[in-house]
Amino acid sequence: MVWVASNGVIAAAGFVLASLETGNRASRADLIVVQRAGSCAGLAGKSGPVETVPAVSCGMAEGWMDIDWAAIPGPPEYHPDHVVRAFQALLHPTAEDWSDAGTMMRFAVGNDCGGSIYPAAVEATRAMLDLIAAYPGEPRTVALCVLLDWWAGFDPEPGYEQYDTAEAGRVDLISAMRDTVLNRREVLQQAATDPRDPRGARLAAQLWTCAQAGWGYAVEDDGSLHHRFDD
Repeated sequence: MVWVASNGVIAAAGFVLASLETGNRASRADLIVVQRAGSCAGLAGKSGPVETVPAVSCGMAEGWMDIDWAAIPGPPEYHPDHVVRAFQALLHPTAEDWSDAGTMMRFAVGNDCGGSIYPAAVEATRAMLDLIAAYPGEPRTVALCVLLDWWAGFDPEPGYEQYDTAEAGRVDLISAMRDTVLNRREVLQQAATDPRDPRGARLAAQLWTCAQAGWGYAVEDDGSLHHRFDD
């Protein structure tokens, strides 16, 4: 169960915050505490109005502009320019966008209908974590929901479970996704304790919980940690 203090901070997510502060993994029993605010499937970019508070640091969220998306391998359906448009929509949505920002992101670096992600999802995750740190409100909510959607129900695109990079050689896609989130503990700690954005705080705590547990996990409405293959 989750208690929200008067300042908007999630009190019952203390185990998450303690784990974030120490870098230690919480036990499975501890993990089954945070109550999911509602399924993020289809929520990213489709949620109700959320007030966007001023950015912490605009420069932090510009990393996506420096990524060579065309250099990242992917199937024929992968179009690097779509990634750029998705980030633009996430930060500055317009009436000309073909869909909501969350859907655009899931299709830009994956097959949303097929439930798969491409190698570019790793770099997109790094860039969205920068955005999560810099932009409380709707951008943070959408980015966290995209990550939670991927975490709970997506797999690598067939043939791209592993891929080659110039920097690290052969990379396992799911391992890279998980390491990317776990290595940005301070970002989720900041978001999970941000009193200006209680909704983002809940989602950040959920993502950290799922990241520690492993790929394929989600926090259910009753607060339990569930793996999609447990049914």
